Amino acid sequence: MITLVTVIHVLVCVFLILVILLQAGKGGGMGAGLGGGGSQTVFGGRGAQTFLGKVTSVSAAVFMLTSLTLAYNSSHTKSVMDSHAIPAPSLPVIFLVVGMVGWAGMARLVRGQVLLLARSDYVLAAKALGAGDRWILWRHLAPNVRAPVIISATL
Repeated sequence: MITLVTVIHVLVCVFLILVILLQAGKGGGMGAGLGGGGSQTVFGGRGAQTFLGKVTSVSAAVFMLTSLTLAYNSSHTKSVMDSHAIPAPSLPVIFLVVGMVGWAGMARLVRGQVLLLARSDYVLAAKALGAGDRWILWRHLAPNVRAPVIISATL
């Protein structure tokens, strides 16, 4: 049974990647590579947005369910390593290792967002009105950088 769930999980993963690549704005030219003339000729004049959006949602739900099933099964079965005396890492150690490995990508994201938002009209208006750098950072940039950081942190 678990073998079937694993096979479904891998197939849905590959299918989900292909569906996301077909969506407009994220590689809409992929339809041309698959034999069509682009996303408009493959999916009609309205494009692929509504149909592929629904397919993505269903595929993501199946992927999540198979992920949860595999995680639950792996936590309730005996492992080959159970007979060895290797201690399991604690949660703070896992957070520390993930933080040490993944900080560079997050730093690049934050830097890019701050550089992008620093040229925004509301930041320029705040500078023109005499706002200081700290005020602009905490009042204008930090709240607008927060959403992409939270989304990236959950991935």
